[in-house]
Amino acid sequence: MNAEQQAIAASRGDQRFQTTHVYSWGRNDFGQLGHQQIQSACIPTRVDAFDVLDEDIIEVSCGSAHALFLTSDYDVISCGSNFFGQCGFDPEECEQTDNPYKVAAFDGLQVSMISAGYQHSLFLTAQGKVYSSGNN
Repeated sequence: MNAEQQAIAASRGDQRFQTTHVYSWGRNDFGQLGHQQIQSACIPTRVDAFDVLDEDIIEVSCGSAHALFLTSDYDVISCGSNFFGQCGFDPEECEQTDNPYKVAAFDGLQVSMISAGYQHSLFLTAQGKVYSSGNN
């Protein structure tokens, strides 16, 4: 992939690419933009939380109020509303997060595809297993 290649994932959409820089904008009521604050953004704003990663972001999927990111090491990172566990965290411990965090539940699994729905998420592993979280 050359440096000129770009991709966009719209709300409730998916996109596969490889980049070291992620930008997001729009409503941010639950931290789904990953800007480490609850404030909407009217212009594309870089998600600085990814600057410390030693891996690229290769896929983004946006739900109603949460976002999923897949890394080149096949780790899952998420942020936003987790009221139903759609980010992959225990909702009793974390109802929402404006800071993108790695989903520890997938440690040791090679997640190869992600999909964020309205209040749920789906995860496909390289072994062909499907995992889900959130409101079904």
